[in-house]
Amino acid sequence: YNQPAPTRFSDALNNIISTSARALIRSQISLAVDLHHYEIIVVNVDFNEWIGLSDEEKMPEILEAGRKAVEGKKAEIMAAVKGFC
Repeated sequence: YNQPAPTRFSDALNNIISTSARALIRSQISLAVDLHHYEIIVVNVDFNEWIGLSDEEKMPEILEAGRKAVEGKKAEIMAAVKGFC
């Protein structure tokens, strides 16, 4: 989805944080692939609409989306855990 242009400082800051987080995730994945010491399971949480940093009232929706995303990766997560035990 296309996120709207930020109209508040907090939304602009959230855009910067999101971009930085994605770059950090990519660099950590590259390092992990090089080191071969742990399993990488990327769990992307998708939202139907833009959620800004100041949208605290949407916390139940955020948590539910996260729960569903993890549930969708549960088999992969459990397989990785079993592989390390």
